[in-house]
Amino acid sequence: RLAQESIEKQLQDRTVYYQRHLMQGRVAAEISGSISSILDQQQLLQAVVDLMQERFELYYVGVFVQDTDKKFAVLRTGTGEAGKKMLAAHHSLAIGGSSMIGWSILNRQPRIALDTGTEAIRFNNPYLPLTRSELALPIVAKGEALGALSIQSTQPNAFTEDDIAIMQGIANSLGAALENARLYQQTENALNEVRAVSNEFITS
Repeated sequence: RLAQESIEKQLQDRTVYYQRHLMQGRVAAEISGSISSILDQQQLLQAVVDLMQERFELYYVGVFVQDTDKKFAVLRTGTGEAGKKMLAAHHSLAIGGSSMIGWSILNRQPRIALDTGTEAIRFNNPYLPLTRSELALPIVAKGEALGALSIQSTQPNAFTEDDIAIMQGIANSLGAALENARLYQQTENALNEVRAVSNEFITS
C-alpha cells in the first residue's frame, strides 16, 4: 500500500509540474505575441511588466535600461506603487556594480537570489520589503545588453530552472521588440525630417 501511495504521489506531482509548465508556456507565448505589435517603447515596457506580474502572480516586475554612457541601468518602468515611487526617485544602479541588475547586464546572464538556506540573501530595498526571491534577466538584442528585467516574489524559493528559462524567453522577445521599436522611431524621425525639408522647399 505504501508503494502504491508513493507512485500515486509521484504521478500527482508530475501532473502538477506539467500543468504548471504548460500554463507558463502559454503565458510566455501570450506576452511575446502581445508585445511584438507595440512600437512605442514606453508602452511596450509597461505592457511587459504588467502582463508578467499579473500572469505569473509576482510581487514586482521592473525594467532597467542602460543609459547612453553605459555606466548606469536606469529604471524605466515598474509595477504597482513601488514602481511609481522608484520612478519618481529616478532609481538607477551601476552597471557591473554590486546589484543583481548591474551584474546581469554586464555579464549578459541571469542571476537569482533566494532568501533560503544558509546562504540566504538579505533583501534591503525599502520600496519592496516583502521580497524573498529575486531574478535579474538580461534584455539582449543583436548581442548587446540593452538592460535587464527585475522579477521579485514574496515566496522564499520561488524560481525553478524552468521558470528562469521561460522568463528569459520573454526577456529575449522584449529585446527584439525594443530593437523593432527603435528602428521604427528612427524611420519616423527620418521621414519627419524629409517632410520638414520638403515643406520648407515648397513654401520658399
